[in-house]
Amino acid sequence: MRHAGTGRESSLMGHARTLLKKKKYRQAREKFKAIYKLNGSDLEALYALSSVNMVLGDYRDAEKYCKKLAVLQPDSAAVQYNLAIAYKAQGKIDQAISSYKRALQLNCNFIEAYVNLAMALLDAGQLDEAETYLRLALKYDPEKPQIYYNLGIIYEGQKRIREAEDSFRRALQIRREYADAMALLGQLLEKQHRIEECQSLADKALVLDPGHIQANILYARLDRRSGNLERARARLMALLLDDAHCSDEPDLRFELGLVLDRLGEYREAYRNFSAAQSAAANMASHRFKLDDISSRLRK
Repeated sequence: MRHAGTGRESSLMGHARTLLKKKKYRQAREKFKAIYKLNGSDLEALYALSSVNMVLGDYRDAEKYCKKLAVLQPDSAAVQYNLAIAYKAQGKIDQAISSYKRALQLNCNFIEAYVNLAMALLDAGQLDEAETYLRLALKYDPEKPQIYYNLGIIYEGQKRIREAEDSFRRALQIRREYADAMALLGQLLEKQHRIEECQSLADKALVLDPGHIQANILYARLDRRSGNLERARARLMALLLDDAHCSDEPDLRFELGLVLDRLGEYREAYRNFSAAQSAAANMASHRFKLDDISSRLRK
């Protein structure tokens, strides 16, 4: 990797590296920007600017610097992979898919690119192609739990419930303390009325991560089943208050709507069902749930 060459550039680079090591990302970004202004082809500065902007959540600038890197290093799978991440974070799913595929053309052993490409395809509603890429990933790493977890999500979307359950269980065989897999397997079992096993998974997931969104939603479902409606509402409302991202989570809004409906708070229930419908419509990976949501709105 090419570093800054002049005395001024070398001094700035030293400061920037120190700030980066101390995780002072905003200050480090300013130093790297100054280096970039002095030398627009400094690879270390460009890599740092793309990475730091991702850490800071400034994905538009991350995209800009990744694109500059792609011009300087057109055969770099890592650059295409990072560009895909920046695209996906901005909701540019088609561009993300193209960049992930380009990364795999450059490096067919790039496991994370297979996994993230599959999830981008899931977001685009292309479940069959997503499954294909995850199965390709298994050929390179058959012991990666995230692959089985993501296959479980895809199979559930395709209504292949037995295969979804098997995939979540395989993920948990490989990584026993996998809260995401516990929560989604638990939700799958709850729909089959396998409550005791579902409860055990919810308990384990929340021990690992008390703030886990899907595990808390699962617990709220179990509370609703047993008639503990106020406790279910309190749990779901706490999620909404603690995490701003939860307001766009279709599963949470739908479950809260069901709880409020049972409590007789029909206007608020309808508002949450509508929010769930809007969020699911904007997330292709959740569109297979739209029928359930729409049926509640019609009642």
